[in-house]
Amino acid sequence: MVIFFVVLIFSVVQSIFGVGLLLFGTPTLLLLGVSFDETLWTLLPSSVFISICQIANKYFLINSKKEMYFFILPPIAIGLILILSYSELVDIKKVVGLFLLIVSGIRLSKWTQKVLRNFIVKHINVYCILMGLVHGISNMGGGALTVLMASLHNKKEVIRVNIAFIYLLFASIQIITLFFVSPHIFSVQDLFLIIISGTTYFLVNRYIIFLINDIVIIDGLSRSGKFYLGKIISGIQGLEYFIPNSEAERIIQINEAGTLTDHDAASLLTVAINEAIYSMAIGRNINMRFDDGSSILNSFEKDLYLRRQNTGSSGDNGLKTVTDNKRSSVIMLHQSLRTIDMIKSSMPKSKIINLRRHPIDLVYSWIKRGWGSRYGSDSLSFDAVYEHEKGLVPYYAKEWAEDYLSSNDYEKVIKSIVYMTEEESAVITSKQYDICCVYYDNLIEEPMHEVSKICTFLNRLPHASIYKTVETERRDTSFLSQREMKMKYISSGIQDKILFKKLVNLGMIYEENINKESE
Repeated sequence: MVIFFVVLIFSVVQSIFGVGLLLFGTPTLLLLGVSFDETLWTLLPSSVFISICQIANKYFLINSKKEMYFFILPPIAIGLILILSYSELVDIKKVVGLFLLIVSGIRLSKWTQKVLRNFIVKHINVYCILMGLVHGISNMGGGALTVLMASLHNKKEVIRVNIAFIYLLFASIQIITLFFVSPHIFSVQDLFLIIISGTTYFLVNRYIIFLINDIVIIDGLSRSGKFYLGKIISGIQGLEYFIPNSEAERIIQINEAGTLTDHDAASLLTVAINEAIYSMAIGRNINMRFDDGSSILNSFEKDLYLRRQNTGSSGDNGLKTVTDNKRSSVIMLHQSLRTIDMIKSSMPKSKIINLRRHPIDLVYSWIKRGWGSRYGSDSLSFDAVYEHEKGLVPYYAKEWAEDYLSSNDYEKVIKSIVYMTEEESAVITSKQYDICCVYYDNLIEEPMHEVSKICTFLNRLPHASIYKTVETERRDTSFLSQREMKMKYISSGIQDKILFKKLVNLGMIYEENINKESE
């Protein structure tokens, strides 16, 4: 029974951090009097199962050099054979205890971590060999693996997935080696332990890791029509009404400008989104302003939100109105795709719907809204701005402030749209994450086709009310004739014709993408 609790507790740790079942389970079982080979046979199958679960839907993030395997796996087998062959001469408890102390020292000392990372840069193959030997001898290679992955990758989610993958290889080579050196008859208890670890993993990922794991993000450049899309998406079964969140926006903007680290931004973003979801779940801070697009009065479930506000529960009971009913929260962000790695590290299981609009339409709308001159001078401009010696610039232009400030109002807008559109396209093209792209033209002309695409992406069904929402919000627009007018208007205010041509080319790419969608 004690073994079951050991596997249960440290399965929780491994489910969250990628390591733990072997790192902490090994010394625990040894102290309980279990032999080293039986300890391995007890823990390794469960570790393998959890690692497989951790990488199953994120294999595209695995980016470990294949040649590393030749420097890691053979030393593990050699170390394991040596320790089992001379088990009568070696006090395995002291060996494991020593390496556990070393691992703890590494974790607590930033200086030691820095030294190890420098060593990895210069002698990665030597580090891999030593790590393999340590793991084979003591089962304590998880700490060294964490340092290695943190040195090779910058993003938290990428680090976690690659740790799980290499840990899977660790356990696999150990099981193969054990099969020949110390055979084991598979029992019902072993199967039960695997079931415990697997169940723990799924429960942890469902209820513990993040409240905000299962959310939908609506993203797109300002003035791309996200509020229109938000009203439609909120008519899909099981989705909360969309929440614009200014605190999350500021965190993302400051992170993009480079003045807030990814780690700190992800932590703050988690708190901000969690708070927004909790407030929505208990009916706090609900927008009931009649003519606001984000008002819950536009929702087909407005009575639900009013009940939450008037008679709803708080605390855990309030959250259960969302989690127990398998409802997903919908968060609206503006032009955040360029920080997707940070966002994904904060919300690993979030699904992103990116709304794209013709660059000509965006530039025209921005100019009409005065976004070539409003930053820093308009109290109703809520985006982060940065001070340059020649003036204030929006957060996204911090790295090209001179070019931005030397332009007239029209050119500032064009350069902003061109820059953000190209950056956004690069993220989408990389296909590093699963993103559903929706084009505004198609959303207007064939709304139900786009609804079907979004429902497929989210694996949800539309509510009957969505048809009424689409009909109510339907907009008749002659895109071609309007764009000809807009192009003339835009070209009249700029001197840099090369810049205008670049904008036109981006518009042509947008139109090509729409045609591909229609094929």
